[in-house]
Amino acid sequence: MIGGPALYVVGNLLFKREIAGFAPLSHLVGLGLLALGAAAAKPLHLEPLHLSAWASFALIVLALWEWRSLRTGLPEDKSPAAPAG
Repeated sequence: MIGGPALYVVGNLLFKREIAGFAPLSHLVGLGLLALGAAAAKPLHLEPLHLSAWASFALIVLALWEWRSLRTGLPEDKSPAAPAG
């Protein structure tokens, strides 16, 4: 339940790191949230539905963070190779 979203975020993070030269903080936080859900699954006896909801929550947090950073023009998601326009 957590592995698929985590693999997607890692792939996206590696792509953005290659293009922009650094890993976006939003993706690192998203991976941390997914890892937290994975670590809590066994001790808390979480059902697959709860894990799926947690993964969705982590991806929504990541998406909103990235959307806001792109909308406000924070340097986190600006590529240094992008042409000035």
